[in-house]
Amino acid sequence: MSQSDGVCRRVVDFFCPALALAIEIDENSHDSENAYEKDRERQREIERLGIQFLRFNDLDVKRNMTGVLRVIVQWIEEHTPDPSQEGNYPPREAEVKKGTKRGGTRRY
Repeated sequence: MSQSDGVCRRVVDFFCPALALAIEIDENSHDSENAYEKDRERQREIERLGIQFLRFNDLDVKRNMTGVLRVIVQWIEEHTPDPSQEGNYPPREAEVKKGTKRGGTRRY
C-alpha cells in the first residue's frame, strides 16, 4: 500500500493494488458541499474500475487509530480468501460418488 497514489489520473490518500482498495482520510476541507460532491464524483469514477473505498474522518484517525485499523483489518479479512483454505474446493458431485464407492477419502 502506498500513500498518495494515483488511480485513474486521480490521487487517493492510500491505495493497495493487490486488494483494489483505496483509503481516503477526509479533512475539514471536506466540510463544504462542493468539496464533498467533487470527492464523491471522483470516488464513483474510480469505483467504476472495480476499486473499493474506505473513508475515515481525520479526527477519527487522530483520536482512534486502533478503531480505524480494526475497520481496515476487518475489511481485508472479509474481502480476501483465507490462505489456509486455498485449494480446498468442494469436490464435484461425480468425484464424491467415486470416492464414496471405494470407501476412501479423496483429497483435491
